Amino acid sequence: EQVKKKKKKERRGEARGSETRRGSMDSAIVPPTQFFAVPRTREPLCIKSRHHQFEVFGWSTAGVQTSLAVSIDSQKKPVLLDMGSHFSPRALQSPTVLLSHGHLDHSSGLVSWVHQRSLAAGNRNRKRHSIVYCPVESVEALERVFECAQAFRPTRPLGVQVCGVSTANFFGPVSGSLYVRPFVTTHRIASLGFTLLQRNKKLKACYQGLEGRELGRLRREGTAIEDEHIVPVLAYTGDTTLEPVLKCEEALTCALLILECTYLDDSREISCAQERGHIHLDEVIRNADAFVNTGHLLFMHISQIYSNREVERIFLEKLPACLRNKSSVLLPCAADMTEEPATGEE
Repeated sequence: EQVKKKKKKERRGEARGSETRRGSMDSAIVPPTQFFAVPRTREPLCIKSRHHQFEVFGWSTAGVQTSLAVSIDSQKKPVLLDMGSHFSPRALQSPTVLLSHGHLDHSSGLVSWVHQRSLAAGNRNRKRHSIVYCPVESVEALERVFECAQAFRPTRPLGVQVCGVSTANFFGPVSGSLYVRPFVTTHRIASLGFTLLQRNKKLKACYQGLEGRELGRLRREGTAIEDEHIVPVLAYTGDTTLEPVLKCEEALTCALLILECTYLDDSREISCAQERGHIHLDEVIRNADAFVNTGHLLFMHISQIYSNREVERIFLEKLPACLRNKSSVLLPCAADMTEEPATGEE
């Protein structure tokens, strides 16, 4: 009996160890390239990069839907990146969406998101405003969409504000101490990418060593005793060609770059991807050196012409070593869906 009990304890210890390995975000344990299909349990994709911890909830399949909620360093309010037809329940916790462009696979869930947030606010007898940041060119159309939606619910306001932004804007915070700076992207309609930046303040060298009372006096007198350092934490490309990304230094040096990668192999040429305003995996590989200072890459927006198995095979065969150990891939099919490729494209 003692031997049996000992064996049971050993088996339990092995089981706990395997659970820890599966749940860990330590780069020494995670496989060189992570492939993530959205499971029924809606568990997040966990990424650790440069002292930041990211939990990515959501989906991204070209032409179907892209809707991501990214929790950074356990912040309660995730950063919402686009809002396709299906979105994570976590998205209801945040009042702000960063909308890269108006194509329906990236925006068709906005009305539902705003509606559900306003319902939750009504049940708790408090106002809950929702804000959509989008390219300036998309503001008028989005406002018309929300006006039409409001007509079907005249007794309670949706409480949504549409804010047009451009590369000249720097706004926030949108989550914790994170601020947003849009960057130029190239797509078939007006579009933007977004970098999320952390604003850190550090005491100037000439004031270091002074006592707290003296520093307080200088602050009251209006003396600037601190330097501000802006650190890129996350970048999101939306739909775009690769060239604008390669020109955005903040995107290339952030801890996590969420990069669209619609086409993967010779079934679609690079020229086809560029004409449609998308990125081809072969372009990324040719420019692998440009991502040397990127903490981690998350490839998304893969075309539904590829099955999950094909995506895994192509990435494992093609990705160079310098990218393989710091890349993750959002697979185009959910874990509970068929892996047969669809007949259409985005």
